[in-house]
Amino acid sequence: MTLSVKMSLRESKREQSRDAILNAAESIFYVEGFAQARTSAIAAAAELSEKTLFNYFASKVELLEALVTRWFESNWAFWYEPDTLTSASIDEVFPPALEARVALLHEHRWLLGMAARYTDFFSAHRPMSEYQQHNFSARVARIKQL
Repeated sequence: MTLSVKMSLRESKREQSRDAILNAAESIFYVEGFAQARTSAIAAAAELSEKTLFNYFASKVELLEALVTRWFESNWAFWYEPDTLTSASIDEVFPPALEARVALLHEHRWLLGMAARYTDFFSAHRPMSEYQQHNFSARVARIKQL
């Protein structure tokens, strides 16, 4: 087996373990809440040792931030905003599919609320992600165009 194949297998196994941890954490946080969730229970649900869990995530807070990041990234296409207006309508300043976005946020309010309460994920002092920067710039461009 060549070195590149070994690295590929190792990277694949690492990604599977990370996903297992995130999936287990999502289930346990949803049922028990952040404060009551135990890293030992998350590790057991992911079929890993607690030590292995901490090799991936230094803390429960970091794990929660990774969950929220994964949620936003998996829904990125839904949040993407156009750079220009198609007509001179004030309605186009608002993000497209606003009602559907509100419904999605409502469905995941437990996760987003948990992140707001226990992390600084939504704090202004955090640098904007590439996604946030694009949407912010796109909205500003549409407002200027209007």
